[in-house]
Amino acid sequence: MSDGEKKAQLSGCSIGGGAIEVREIVLHSINIKPAGSLPIVILVDFERKLNHERSLSDFLKLKAPFKEKRIYKSHACYIYEYDIQNYFKPALTSELRRKYPHIICL
Repeated sequence: MSDGEKKAQLSGCSIGGGAIEVREIVLHSINIKPAGSLPIVILVDFERKLNHERSLSDFLKLKAPFKEKRIYKSHACYIYEYDIQNYFKPALTSELRRKYPHIICL
């Protein structure tokens, strides 16, 4: 998957019963194994500052509550993955992309 700037490799998914479940995404050589079905929010933090995670967590708690959060760490970046409870409106996706340039909303 690519949007011209970001690239991710989807290595496993399940489609059935009306829900799409992404089982594994490889991003910056990190294997991300999401906890549940879509929607999922992923933030790539190249500065590796946990205050970015806190900022996004606080934002999502108010606007798009999540069931579970995971943090993946490597020498190049930290990746924060959120299992969002409900789908959100396109306006919220736009707001997330403005506020967090390295965000991926699935």
